[in-house]
Amino acid sequence: ILLELKRHEPLPVPDLPAEPGVPVSAPDWPVAVGTVRLFDLPNIGSLAASAPQLLVAGAGSNDGWRGADCWIVASAGAEPIPVGTVRPAAALGELALPLAAGSDCLFDLLNSVEVQLVNPAMTLESVGDAALLGGANRAIVDGELLQFGIAEAIEPGRWRLSRLLRGRAGTESEMTHAAGAFFVLLDDPALLTLPETLAGLAESGGATLEWAPRGGTMLTEIGVPAAGRALRPLAPVHGQVRADGAGGVTIGWVRRSRADAGWRDHVDQPLGESREAWRIALSPPIPGIGPWESTSPTLNIGAAELAALPPGCEIEIRQAGDFALSPPLSLPLT
Repeated sequence: ILLELKRHEPLPVPDLPAEPGVPVSAPDWPVAVGTVRLFDLPNIGSLAASAPQLLVAGAGSNDGWRGADCWIVASAGAEPIPVGTVRPAAALGELALPLAAGSDCLFDLLNSVEVQLVNPAMTLESVGDAALLGGANRAIVDGELLQFGIAEAIEPGRWRLSRLLRGRAGTESEMTHAAGAFFVLLDDPALLTLPETLAGLAESGGATLEWAPRGGTMLTEIGVPAAGRALRPLAPVHGQVRADGAGGVTIGWVRRSRADAGWRDHVDQPLGESREAWRIALSPPIPGIGPWESTSPTLNIGAAELAALPPGCEIEIRQAGDFALSPPLSLPLT
């Protein structure tokens, strides 16, 4: 059987109207107002810092803001040193309402943070307790490091944060804030951390940070306060004053480390300093009694010295670190 193959002519294609497509153009943003803040962080790493940890955060009032170029000026009249470009932060703003102090040992369920972000398009997210205890949603409010588990949008750019962990990394003494206190979310790769050599220039408190928006020429100066919170040991805790059975008292306390190496069963946290040293003094000072120095978290005050103390006298205990003294632990003696 022979099959004859026939060549078929192609079918005619009907004329169709052309599709012009949809143009894609960049949004026509109005001129954004830029905001740049500088934060002196506590030590939040697994190793003890050897220089201040200064963080620069910036954002604009809309998504058209492209960032800012920054310089550090070590002292008045010094040559500006470029430190890099800060990109728009994920969440930067200020407190819309005051924030009262809360517990730094448990969840703070009584207080909430109401924050106004500089860009209404910024968002914050809620996380579960497992993520929260693992370090999620860390934020700086002025001098306090806190975390939040619940983020609720009140209106564009305004958020209420609750289920708080307060006073993290030894910032429990700075938990009271007025409206207008600076806020920045730390879980953000856009934040600019100053190199140690440049952060060290700001330690004395005489430096300034200069910034200009990308493509702009107008410089803005920010005063840099005396930095070095990351270098300061944490105040000791769990102080006790016990009678020694001979008319005097034995004072004991528990140290804390500024290096966070994570929870380890059966062992202490690393000291975070090259040696253990304590300075203990009376408040108010009493001539001829104290101050004392110790290499362990204990001190004995004999009966004769104790009897010479006036009513209402307290004792202040500070850890002497490699770079600074810790805030005091105060205990009543009489």
